[in-house]
Amino acid sequence: MKPSVALALLAAVSGSAGEVRFKLPGAVVLEITLPKSGTAPEWVEAKAAGHGGSWWFGHQVVVQTAPGLDAAKWLGAQSDSLPLVLRIRPDLVIAEAPDAVAAIGFASGWAALPGVVAAYPVCRQPVSAGSAFAPAPTDDFFPARVANVAGQWYLENRDPLNGTRLGADLNVRAAWPVTRGEGVTVAVGDVGIELGHPELQPALLGAPHRNFAFPGGSANPVLGGTLGAHGTSIAGLIAATPGNSVGMSGIAPSAKVASWVVFDSAAVLVSDARLSEMYRFSDPSVAIQNHSWGTGGDVPQGPTALESAALDSAYSQGRGGLGTVMVRIAGNRRTLGGNANDDGWGNDPHAIQVASVRPDGRVASYSNPGASILVAAPGGDYDTGGLFTTDLTGFAGANLLGFLPPFEYLGDFRFNALGMIGTSAAAPLVSGTVALMLSATPRLSVRDVRTILALSAVQWDTADPGLQTNAAGLRVGHNTGFGVVDAGDAVRLSRTWPGLPAATNVPVTVEGPFAVADDSLRVEVTGDGIPAALASVRCLPSNGLHPDSPTEWLPLVDLGVSTNRPAASLAGKGALIERGGPSYAAKLGLAAEAGAAFAVLLNNASGTSTDCPPGDQLCPLGGVEFAAIPAVFIGHSDGVALRELARTNASARVRLATRPAVVHFDVAASLRCESVRLRLRTNHPLRGDLRVTLRSPSGTRSLLQAYNADETPGPKDWTYSSTLHLFEPTEGIWTLEVTDEGAGSSGDVLGATLLLEGVAITDADHDGLDDAWERHRFGGLGQGPAGDPDEDGWTNLRESVAGTDPLVRDRPDGPSIGEWNPGMIRVSLPAIPGVVRTLLTGTRLDALTNRVDLVSPGTEASAILPVGDGVRFVRLPASSQ
Repeated sequence: MKPSVALALLAAVSGSAGEVRFKLPGAVVLEITLPKSGTAPEWVEAKAAGHGGSWWFGHQVVVQTAPGLDAAKWLGAQSDSLPLVLRIRPDLVIAEAPDAVAAIGFASGWAALPGVVAAYPVCRQPVSAGSAFAPAPTDDFFPARVANVAGQWYLENRDPLNGTRLGADLNVRAAWPVTRGEGVTVAVGDVGIELGHPELQPALLGAPHRNFAFPGGSANPVLGGTLGAHGTSIAGLIAATPGNSVGMSGIAPSAKVASWVVFDSAAVLVSDARLSEMYRFSDPSVAIQNHSWGTGGDVPQGPTALESAALDSAYSQGRGGLGTVMVRIAGNRRTLGGNANDDGWGNDPHAIQVASVRPDGRVASYSNPGASILVAAPGGDYDTGGLFTTDLTGFAGANLLGFLPPFEYLGDFRFNALGMIGTSAAAPLVSGTVALMLSATPRLSVRDVRTILALSAVQWDTADPGLQTNAAGLRVGHNTGFGVVDAGDAVRLSRTWPGLPAATNVPVTVEGPFAVADDSLRVEVTGDGIPAALASVRCLPSNGLHPDSPTEWLPLVDLGVSTNRPAASLAGKGALIERGGPSYAAKLGLAAEAGAAFAVLLNNASGTSTDCPPGDQLCPLGGVEFAAIPAVFIGHSDGVALRELARTNASARVRLATRPAVVHFDVAASLRCESVRLRLRTNHPLRGDLRVTLRSPSGTRSLLQAYNADETPGPKDWTYSSTLHLFEPTEGIWTLEVTDEGAGSSGDVLGATLLLEGVAITDADHDGLDDAWERHRFGGLGQGPAGDPDEDGWTNLRESVAGTDPLVRDRPDGPSIGEWNPGMIRVSLPAIPGVVRTLLTGTRLDALTNRVDLVSPGTEASAILPVGDGVRFVRLPASSQ
């Protein structure tokens, strides 16, 4: 029989002292003050001696009887006035007393009877939260919105009053109980950081600041205004001081930040010799370098020989051989046709190239696409405002406004329209996340960091038509890579990460020449009596879905200018749409909703546009990157002829197709792929005409270069990279396709080299999983990488890389509960992306009638619930598991 608990009862009603004894595990002495006579409390408080906290005893009584003794029958024999609330086991029940005082009396009496193992009122014990979720910082502008100010929604994007999710965020409060970045230094290579900024003092103190533009000079900003605030704003996003009741909190607020000046007072980047010195800088405390700068033109640009040698050294020798983590921007030239793969600093497969998203998780309007992008983070947008972060103090930076008490300090910060916008803002949030990861687990290599970020990222914009599920079961795309960084999941995965095995590099070279046919993107027409002039119609591509594989031959339906959704279904048909009226995106949206498989947009006959003159002028079709169907743009005369053909010739069928130069790489090596590079050499006189794609043996296609505005020759010798093939099998035929999509020039592919890196495995079924691992875990090869037999939200692929058991849930399946804000709790539980899980809540264990359905794009689902009359108990029903 378990020892009893002595309770010293001070009866305030009579003024006399007495003692009651309960039976429950452990032993503690409590002092209870009874309420005044005539009250019927639901809970009675009891002070614990030497603890500082309070116990609370309720109006229900727990009774456990000795083995072989039925608790319900025993209870009935003791009192027929106390109803049975819940029968947990034959020997364990809960009974209902009129109030908490009565429950104390019943429990005390029953505890002394033979055959009773436990008897006590239902209780709340004083325990440390020990939560998997950190309290919100007290900083004024941590909430997602404060009056008319957009606060730090990027850290937690929830309504500050009721906790309703408002959009994408970094889930950092799930990381902070483990670490806040202690022991890690992030170097910010930029225009300098204001070393005296009051919000940055703890982070800057003692860090290895350097001025590489003027050796020996100050690491303060080299110029003023918005550009001069750039480095200071980055530092705030990484490590602004938390909990000081003003301003904001950095994502890794206990990390150190070093100011490394790499621009001169004219905002010109330092020489390659100075950059080489920076990359090689050997201070052992610097684990991460944040570089929120990149190329700014149409021509591919990257590191020189000096820089490349220094970067190779940093990746191979930094942090004692684990590698310096380089975080780079994807770039801000989306509307000008920019591509992240044109940046040779960022598309290095060792770097972490970061895209930017809006509050809803969709890629920002300026953020470059690219196959080289690994992950994304919030970066604001022109119509939603920028990120709240630190500015130069006073009137020296981006914010030239003054503010009245109690917010007079707001002049030292930037927000709303003055906030920081760009991939420059997204990159430091990833740098801060990496600081949290390395603080939790310092032994992570650069390869480990990249892999963990990819596996833990969340695709918030599931409507992005460019998303693909690769052969490893991972959702990835050219806009946001593997999705928005989840700091909580990244830190959780880091803590038990086993480390990746040694990698193998496999190069495969194919020499040309392979002719690239000029102007080969076409609207092709077949059928009876088709005029020769319409058999192959010239067109230009859109910046959305593309017919890299020819579409089906389908009838073409004329929709005119398409201001309304067609009344008839367009399933199994193509749409012919005239320019004018609604936007291109709206027109394609109406056609897609009606079921069209593709669209052909024809120029209008007249108009005033100077960007794209009317008539037979061909123009790239912009602004349709989120259209659900592929589309091309043709001239007015060709469009009118197609319209008449569709009206008069029932046999006419149309498709969109290309005629690329095709290069095959036969890869014999069986690797679990980690990085893919393609070195391409051509003699084409106009690089901007070319579309370059790479298709893996599994069918995943990487767009390495799209039709663009570059009028220089090439690519003469450029190396692209792609993250889309992460963990795919490498063995088989990889296919390079190079298509000329503009008229007037032609050339050849002179040669190409495919460079693969990954871990060598035996993979007879070509699913990216090592056969020995599959047989050990499953007894055969039938599961596949996307399977999740233990239904814990972690796929077989993730379990195999993380070293966990795919048949055993690696996380507690029950809810994790922590305080969100005073009076509200955050309930989270493991989730399978897109699958609904259900919680039951209520005030009584026997009456949990409130249903809360949770669905998440990631591997954790959560809800914010009020504590009080509506929610006192939470349970995960078996049907939800």
